[in-house]
Amino acid sequence: MNDLIIPSINCTTFEEAKEKIFKCRDFLPGNGWVHIDVSDGSFSPAFIWGNAEEFRTLIDENVWMRKINFEVHLMIQNPEKVFLEWISAGVSRIIAHHETIIDSEFLIKKCAENDVDLMISIKPETNVSEFKKYSHKVDKFQILAVSPGWAGQLFKIESLEKIKELRKMFPDCFIEVDGGINLETIRYAKSSGSNAYVVAHFLWELNPPEIGYVELQNALR
Repeated sequence: MNDLIIPSINCTTFEEAKEKIFKCRDFLPGNGWVHIDVSDGSFSPAFIWGNAEEFRTLIDENVWMRKINFEVHLMIQNPEKVFLEWISAGVSRIIAHHETIIDSEFLIKKCAENDVDLMISIKPETNVSEFKKYSHKVDKFQILAVSPGWAGQLFKIESLEKIKELRKMFPDCFIEVDGGINLETIRYAKSSGSNAYVVAHFLWELNPPEIGYVELQNALR
């Protein structure tokens, strides 16, 4: 399975989110992925832009965006209330937190009906054994290596043991690690068993961000 480097859109305004999405067009490979963070200031103390209707309008007005796969990370209470809006807006994957899911069967059923991936995430304080509840129902999982919220946090080294445990638990699953990814931590995450790496701060601090994207690709070789 090829490694995926996924730029993260973690912004307070729609205009900033739009600007970063447009920059991704300059360096993402065909059929690449972009990660959209959404936070309501409840599950996480951060309030991060996440308006599905604005996103839908953006895709409608920019046909080239349909060549990109978008995943939306719902760091919110009651993801069941909004995930269908994001599916209708055109995302390819829903990421919901185990800690906030009320009706996992509903999420699983509706994502399957709409041919959209469902990924289950846990925050750093949650034991990886909680993923066992989704055995035979979900095959994509996210290890959040920082506290839910803002970009720029330091990678929690204990996340590596979680990745290893998850890989042992589900040998064939898809594992995404999100938060604190740089040239050093991406190597550790890969050797621990990850398949995908969500990157925000490391990419967007560089101008152009393509520099960081290429450096991360090289780090995985």
